[in-house]
Amino acid sequence: MFKIIMEKILRIAVLFSLVLFFQCAGTSKATSGSGSGVKVSDDLSQTRPSYEVTMPSDTITTPHTVSVDPNKEVSNDVTAEVNSTLESITDETKKSEYINGFTVQVYSGRDREKANKMKGDVYNSVKGYTPKVIFDEPNFKVLVGEFYEKLEAHELEAQLKKSIPTAIIVPHRIKIK
Repeated sequence: MFKIIMEKILRIAVLFSLVLFFQCAGTSKATSGSGSGVKVSDDLSQTRPSYEVTMPSDTITTPHTVSVDPNKEVSNDVTAEVNSTLESITDETKKSEYINGFTVQVYSGRDREKANKMKGDVYNSVKGYTPKVIFDEPNFKVLVGEFYEKLEAHELEAQLKKSIPTAIIVPHRIKIK
């Protein structure tokens, strides 16, 4: 009984393998190479339908004229509303002491001595920038430079990464002077 079942399973497996083999076989394509002797043409204009475009001749277009009365008051004027909105935005901007920008962070951790050592390493690595050690509870951070655009900070980051591979650009609020 077991032997008969195994033979049936084996036959099914062989048939399945053959079907799979023939399904995966590649297909041949006609090419326009010199060896086949068959000419292949990609011109499909004979099978495409053609359409004739006709314009109606009985339609006459006339220019549309609009009369404007210069003494009439404009009903949809929004200039006053836009001006008041712009003034309120300007007032809010003047009140703000900070602007969003970017800085390069070279250290963030709980060790103050390591932060000060990293500050010294920055002094030795790049000239023209003053690193700052900031205590942002519970971490000390060493930040270098203040930039309005992230692209501006990339140059400093590239210089610092040569000696300090942990340097990254982070968002930072810049105080307006």
